[in-house]
Amino acid sequence: TLLSSSPPRGAHRRRRAPLLTRTVDSGVARALTSAPPFDEKEPHGCQTEAPHRACPRTLLRTHGPPFPVAARIRAPRRTRPASSAACSRTAPPPTMSGSSLLSPTDIDDIIASLRSGGRAALPNYKPTADPVSRQAPGGDGEDGADGAAPDGVTADVAEDAGGATTSSVPPSSGSAARHPLPEASLKKLCLLVQSLLVEESNVCPVRTPVTIVGDIHGQFWDLLELFRTGGEVPETSYIFMGDFVDRGHNSVETLALLLCLKARYPAKITLLRGNHESRQITTVYGFYDECLRKFGNANAWKYCVEVFDCFNLAAVVDGRVLCVHGGLSPDVRTLDQMRAIDRQQEIPHEGAFCDLMWSDPEDIADAWQISPRGAGYVFGSAVTDEFSRVNGLELISRAHQLVMEGQKYHFPERNLVTVWSAPNYCYRCGNVAAMLTVGEDLGQSFKYFKETDHSMHGPHGEERSQLVPYFL
Repeated sequence: TLLSSSPPRGAHRRRRAPLLTRTVDSGVARALTSAPPFDEKEPHGCQTEAPHRACPRTLLRTHGPPFPVAARIRAPRRTRPASSAACSRTAPPPTMSGSSLLSPTDIDDIIASLRSGGRAALPNYKPTADPVSRQAPGGDGEDGADGAAPDGVTADVAEDAGGATTSSVPPSSGSAARHPLPEASLKKLCLLVQSLLVEESNVCPVRTPVTIVGDIHGQFWDLLELFRTGGEVPETSYIFMGDFVDRGHNSVETLALLLCLKARYPAKITLLRGNHESRQITTVYGFYDECLRKFGNANAWKYCVEVFDCFNLAAVVDGRVLCVHGGLSPDVRTLDQMRAIDRQQEIPHEGAFCDLMWSDPEDIADAWQISPRGAGYVFGSAVTDEFSRVNGLELISRAHQLVMEGQKYHFPERNLVTVWSAPNYCYRCGNVAAMLTVGEDLGQSFKYFKETDHSMHGPHGEERSQLVPYFL
């Protein structure tokens, strides 16, 4: 009320000052709000009915110049801390500056280095300690050889893409550990791919034609054979249905190549999350130990598992073919429910997210049964038929289970298929690998391939034949 009345004529010319150069203290503010209004007939005087109250004009003259007409008493403006460390709130995630980004040329160089098995010395490498045998808490559960973990999964011997020995003991020549992708480049690559994946939906839409690929499990040289058989990116579009790491000897190279292709051709390759893209699983089945051996620390593993949290949960090809790593969930009836899942987290031990990664189809009379894996469910044909009908699907494609022929259709309706793309799984199963191609007319065809002659040790790894096998 006080500040809404007009000041005396000429006051703004006699004593005018910027608004933000002075602040009114709390005592003045209380006096202004409690004092009676001016007598309009005597604009310069004060009312005599309340002699104990000071004149607001006098207070303003004592503490500062009069306010303009539009001014209001405001609380002092909060000042921002000089440094982010002084702020109690969580700092925003770091962003990549222009100098730290990988250019397309850099990515092409990394891809060429990985494919050729080129090696670049890692600075500040320190050999890790003696290998430690890790006892699996329970069956990981791929069908067949992967149905249960070995009694002692010993991550003792691994090799890099170039054929250099990468056991915990340094090579006899005393040379430093070598790897096609330095740790700094891997960090930049992971950050770049993360920035792309966070913009994508849980259920990624994909157009035909496209090639659907099952589990890879760190078999890098067989992955190169897959591209030679199915076609190179970007001429061919791919959907990889998870489980890129663990079990095989070259999980780092396998994941790095797929991330490079995603960064270089984001519209031509879709990376889905599998049950092995998990912090807990990778510490047991080989990927964590491989990062320790090849980089000398766990930083590379940390960068990769953060990317795992951003992978898509599923993909839909022309709205008619659903691709998911494991299977269905009793908590997910529609694709919209799948899109509403919070995927940027570690895979939980139960719930819809867990079921999509771990469930399996089976010829059972009941709709759902508890899975022997210890996570997810076993579902029958009735569940598959209902889900396909509700969501207008013609086919559900998944991976997650070893198939000796590379592919297998389930149920009488043949509306669910398992695709397996790791030939001679674990370098001992003798299975064939396959990939599913979906044409523009939604026609389905398979391409098959076997392991290469140097699948286990690389093209220059003859000396590794004397090393301890990966699985004892």
